[in-house]
Formats: sequence, C-alpha cells, structure tokens
Amino acid sequence: MERDFWDMIHRYDFPNWLVAIVWPTVTFLFIKYVKRRGVKGLEIRPRKDYREPNIDLLNLQFTNKSGSRIYISNASFFPNKKRLPMPPPSHPDTPVRDPRTGGYELKFREQPNASYASFYALLEPEHSTDTIMWVGRLDDEVLGYNPARWRKWLYCHMYYKIKYTAQVGEKFYKVSSAY
Repeated sequence: MERDFWDMIHRYDFPNWLVAIVWPTVTFLFIKYVKRRGVKGLEIRPRKDYREPNIDLLNLQFTNKSGSRIYISNASFFPNKKRLPMPPPSHPDTPVRDPRTGGYELKFREQPNASYASFYALLEPEHSTDTIMWVGRLDDEVLGYNPARWRKWLYCHMYYKIKYTAQVGEKFYKVSSAY
C-alpha cells in the first residue's frame, strides 16, 4: 500500500505540480490578504496626554512625511490586556469596543482644537492629526517602547496593535502595526 502511494507520486510527478500550481497560489493569497506593517512616510508616535489629572490618556499622533496625501480610515486599537489594561466598561468615558473585531474604535480630530468625532483622517504632506485612547494604566515604558524586529514580522504586540486602512495616491493598504 505504501509502495503504491510513492509510485503514484512519482508517476504523476507530484513535486512539479506542487511547485507549478500550489506554491504560486499560496504566494498570491499571502501577498493579497496579509496586512502591511506600516505605510512609508507615515509616523505614529505615542504620547501621554495630561488633560485629565486622574485618567491615563494615550495620544497617538499620525504624521505624514510621505510627500503625498494619506487618507486613514477604519482605525482600531487592540490592547494587550495583560500589559495595558483597559478601564472598566461601566465607566462613561470608556472607549467603544467593536464586537465584530474585538478592537476599540479610534476617532480623529479634523481641526487642532476640535473634538474627536471623525472616523477618518486626511493628512496633507507635512501635517499631522491625533487620536486619543483612555487606558487603565499608562507607564513610561509603554511610551518609549520600540518593538523588536521579530515582533514586527510576526505582528506580535507587546502592549497594543493599531489596525487601519490607508490610501496613498491610488493605492490602498490594510495596515497592522504592533507596539
């Protein structure tokens, strides 16, 4: 029985079929559906916001240094709940959690002193916008953390992950950045 199996593989030239059909299909699907780690020229910097004295606010500043317009939409925040706890859901200032994705929706400001109400951001070259997220406890090590290269490649976040859709020129990117 086992001998017949190996004879069939050699007779129908299975290794060549694997290389010619299966491998390109898997590669195409991987490239098409795997998210990017970032957009070239778009910087995301975490900062601590000191507006509320008793609440830890994580301010994420998006800065466009690409030389072209960047449109950001569908931004979500995924915390590692063990290292970056979220506030209890009973509190009125708790961010809204999307039950479909499990992430928290991020809202942007359209003007520098406006409220956080927009689900998208249009960044002109050399401009920036920010979004804010209330977290349970925000330490200095979260703000100064630079992820290791293996964490970036495997999308393994230590503190939080940001997922968003970005359009640069005519190209759309689904981005997942781990921090």
